Amino acid sequence: PPYECSSSDPLIARVADLCLVVVDADTERGGAVNVSINGGGKSLGAIASIYVWFPSVITVGVNDPELNTISDLRANADLCSTAGPAYQQTAVYALGSFGGESLPEAAGFDVTDRLVFVSLD
Repeated sequence: PPYECSSSDPLIARVADLCLVVVDADTERGGAVNVSINGGGKSLGAIASIYVWFPSVITVGVNDPELNTISDLRANADLCSTAGPAYQQTAVYALGSFGGESLPEAAGFDVTDRLVFVSLD
């Protein structure tokens, strides 16, 4: 090709064919990276600065940390058909903090809909 592209840190963002900058599941960390594009016999060029915020902390919480058995099943007809004891329910949520090398940390982002929560008996 009449041009060349490179990344100053391929662990943050790598450069694929046709100067495509890739940040995907193989990305190992966040931070600032420069992607340089040189073409036309090195007489033309540009540098693009890219900032990748990477998850650093995920905090999981519940609205009600103490769930008890429901003793009066007759109070709710839907619960009468359960084979075992019935329990109260609560909402589970997750907050994420993002950052990277030489980047300020950004905290408190609701990432609940990006995660899957599984209950194990």
